[in-house]
Amino acid sequence: MKKLTVGLVLLSLMNCSEKETEKNLVQLPRDNPFNVSLNEPFDYANVTGESIEDYVTFEMDIASQTIEDIKNESNPTLENTFLPFDAVVNNLGQAGRNSFMLYWTSTDSITRAKGLDYSQKVDSLSTEISSDKILFKQFKTFAASEDYSKLNDRRKRFVDDIIDDFKQSGVSLTDDKLSKVNSLKAEITDLTSQYSTNMNTANLVLTLDETGAEGLPESFKDTYATEKETYEIPAQPSTRGPVMDNAMHSETRKAYQMLYSNRGAEKNLDILNQLVEKRYQLSQLMGNDSYAEFNLIPKMAKNPETVWKFINDLVAESKDKAIQDIDVLKTARKKLNNIN
Repeated sequence: MKKLTVGLVLLSLMNCSEKETEKNLVQLPRDNPFNVSLNEPFDYANVTGESIEDYVTFEMDIASQTIEDIKNESNPTLENTFLPFDAVVNNLGQAGRNSFMLYWTSTDSITRAKGLDYSQKVDSLSTEISSDKILFKQFKTFAASEDYSKLNDRRKRFVDDIIDDFKQSGVSLTDDKLSKVNSLKAEITDLTSQYSTNMNTANLVLTLDETGAEGLPESFKDTYATEKETYEIPAQPSTRGPVMDNAMHSETRKAYQMLYSNRGAEKNLDILNQLVEKRYQLSQLMGNDSYAEFNLIPKMAKNPETVWKFINDLVAESKDKAIQDIDVLKTARKKLNNIN
């Protein structure tokens, strides 16, 4: 069953008519690399900017239609409210992750641009959904019902987690504060995208002679060979593995890593400062002392103190073994490269 069919079945479970479905949904082309059967891999090799646009638009249309149907339910239940919402979260999340991953890894500039653009669109829609007070009211209505009290522990946790996630989004704040929270989230998303763009467009290139390129795959070397009998390798995610995993000389690996780690550094230092400030402002609006405290609430650790305790205990327990491992690596390095 194709992904398109899965989406239509989901909507039919929510009592949408076939006519309404046809009216509200954009069809996903059958040859779209993301239109695959259940449990089949996406055909990433044939992804284009157009296929990303069609795929994400399709998922966003389904999400928007599903959310509207949930909000219009006169009798919220697990089946007509929480289950379709969970499907929306999963499918939108997958679409956003695929888009952003292709922004980082595609060798095609148009595909990268579409990947970034549509990952941002998913973020924007997700923020809009998570701050929808009418939708949240539907969730609370079911949570206060007798049907909720009859759920087993596993399903109660499922419902409670969704409600907690909404609270974490700020949906319970006043309209004024929620608007500020959403504005900050949008600014943070934009700054994060700028940060990534600066890294992806840094155009830092490592130039190697034949000795420096020793160990690199021949097909890889052919891609970056120049008329000067050198190799000009861009420091970007698609080249990191081939260089760092295969280059024979430590000087080559070090030079590449230095370039790779410092992509966009000059611009991004200022962006990092802005991100720290805006995340702090966000945490203050949400009633927390720090962004770390705010961000850890839905996670297993729950608070910064638990994290620091784990890290400090881990350091204490692993320090001796880490020193032993370093000695082993030094011995291997001396044997391979005669470096003390």
